[in-house]
Amino acid sequence: IKYLLNVRVNELQALEAEHKDDGVQILSNIEHSSILAPVSIYEQHLKQRLLEYARTSELEFDIREPLGFSVLIQNQEYLLTDIANRYSCYIETKIETQKIPIAIPKANVEELAPSAETNDNIQLSDLLSPGALVPESITTATRSSLKEANGTIDIRFGDLTTETVDVIVLCRSSTKLCDAVVNVAGNQVLNEYQAIAAASSKQIAISAGSLKCKMILFQSWQPCNNDALLRKSISDFVSDAIQYVSNKNYSSISFPALGCGNFGCSANVVADTMINETKSQLRNLKKNITISFVLLAQQKHVYEEFCNQLNPKTVDNNKSDFISRAARAITGYFSTNTEENAVSSNESANVEYFDREIVQITLTTSAENDDTLSKCRQSIEEQSKSCTLKKEWKDKQDMRHWTQKTINKYYNYCLERKILPQLDIIKGHLQLNGLKESVLEAEKYFYQLSTDTYRQERVQTISQGIIWSYEVSNDIWKKYSFRINAEIEDAYQRRVPSIDIIDEELNRCQVCVDKRMHQEFGKQVRQIRRKEVNQILPDHWSPKHADTKCIPLPNTSNEYKDVVDKFNATMTGQYGKIIKIERIENERWYIQYAAHRDESKRKYKNADCEKTLFHGLPDDKTTFIINECFNRSFAGVNGVVYGVGVYFATNALYSNNYAVPNKLSGERCMFVAKVLIGKAILGNSSMKTPPVGHDSTTDNKNEIFVTYHDAQAYAEYLITYK
Repeated sequence: IKYLLNVRVNELQALEAEHKDDGVQILSNIEHSSILAPVSIYEQHLKQRLLEYARTSELEFDIREPLGFSVLIQNQEYLLTDIANRYSCYIETKIETQKIPIAIPKANVEELAPSAETNDNIQLSDLLSPGALVPESITTATRSSLKEANGTIDIRFGDLTTETVDVIVLCRSSTKLCDAVVNVAGNQVLNEYQAIAAASSKQIAISAGSLKCKMILFQSWQPCNNDALLRKSISDFVSDAIQYVSNKNYSSISFPALGCGNFGCSANVVADTMINETKSQLRNLKKNITISFVLLAQQKHVYEEFCNQLNPKTVDNNKSDFISRAARAITGYFSTNTEENAVSSNESANVEYFDREIVQITLTTSAENDDTLSKCRQSIEEQSKSCTLKKEWKDKQDMRHWTQKTINKYYNYCLERKILPQLDIIKGHLQLNGLKESVLEAEKYFYQLSTDTYRQERVQTISQGIIWSYEVSNDIWKKYSFRINAEIEDAYQRRVPSIDIIDEELNRCQVCVDKRMHQEFGKQVRQIRRKEVNQILPDHWSPKHADTKCIPLPNTSNEYKDVVDKFNATMTGQYGKIIKIERIENERWYIQYAAHRDESKRKYKNADCEKTLFHGLPDDKTTFIINECFNRSFAGVNGVVYGVGVYFATNALYSNNYAVPNKLSGERCMFVAKVLIGKAILGNSSMKTPPVGHDSTTDNKNEIFVTYHDAQAYAEYLITYK
């Protein structure tokens, strides 16, 4: 009914109008699953067409990753509705919340010396993911078990090559996994494996060679897009392997998580199907068989799904045990501790809960339009990925100085904003996963907390508000860590010409803070600079200055290329060449604009109230705008069709019409501006201010926007071209 009223409403209206004289009423009754019509009219003219309209196909799926998508669709529900409408689908969403325990790392943990590894200690995870961290605390300490009939189901992090079970099962399509296991098993197994490579048998068992298991069972399997067929194929894979074990009178078998690697199958579907089929087999066989699911250390989310399917009440009824296991798993992910130290650390670890929100989506469309369901799903999944961000840093050594209170504070900040943080205090690794804006805010908060930490020390107090950086390449600068930053600023304040430092790579360098302003490391010399921090001003601006600056951008910089890309979106082939692009650094006007922007975001709850727009003009007017921005003296200069204000366009080609060329040089000028459109409404020539409840006016295509407030736009870049 909802599909009919939302997607087929035009056909229903037409059908009702066609038989209006016969007393037919469809729209007013159909939401109650009925229509009003004479029986003869219904049978002869309505029934078949209504049944055709109502023949539908449905597709249900979950979006678990990336995180934070649920927050976005609650605030901007139209995003999914617009996609569904594009494919003539009706969409329904439901959000399910799972509370996941998150282990918070301890502060002030001393770095452990790495233990030497021998060739006998090669891990499968190393072969599959070079450089992957596989802490022993995970592979030996984290597991979940359940008694089922006479058997046992066991879920744990581990390594199939070290399993002591009777049989390990491998999917022949997972060539990377098979090759890794066979390489560890030795030459004899390698020869057998190569011999069966071309065989078409569904199930082949070979000896285990140097592995600790007795047999390796290779089975055929391929993923598919159809959910029902996928589940059946997984069930068959599990049942065939367990039947083999039963027929051979073996008592233990280990599976990997089928399809959760490069095949990209849903962990929820795989876990649900494999666990339920295993339970069914154990109930039917009534044999004492131990069936294990062995997951790699980096498959934390897969482990969670298997645990949830094994015993959905685990979190509620066995909370302390689940928290302990989850804490070991999550803390161990970035840890290099030995098992003994990991256990003692986890015993005193704090635990917070993360509300993982799963977006459950149901798409409905016409049965004749069935093939569009997968396309609509793909578009929705692409939309979810474009709105979220997973960002990782590997050089945040300042976390070593954080107190436990600071660490807890940062975790609480992130979790409240639906961001999943992962911190390795020892290595200085930080990973944030959530909505783009939230992740960027959490990054800023990280720096704020780090600054607060050092503020307690005298030298940090001296350096507060100062950033020292060194040049890594042409006009590309990297900040020193907070510790080194403080040391350099302390020397600068005391007028010491130079100091020796140990940088993050443990190199001994000399930093000269006199007129030379450079860093020396052997024969390498790098320029350094000192910049006063203003949290409002953009970080990429040049050091503080008294007057407005126009900074020419190097044509090799990413910033330059980004501006050119925006310009060329509509101007390709419409101009000869770009002479220069300048960044406008007007502190006075930027601060006013930033205050107005922050207020708009609060007012509209971070909706898309800010746009990058273009403004063309004669070159003799540029200096005034650079110094005074787009104030009200420009109102109506380029026309008043949509209101008496300052006009901006979404495409540069339109603004090019107002970029009057210089009579001598032929050069044109165009600003790229940040504009706060807020809530826009169609304008007209009589408007001198936007109507109450609105912030700007626009044309009927949302391609032209008119502002009425001095601080509503900021001239960010000036493009000179001809």
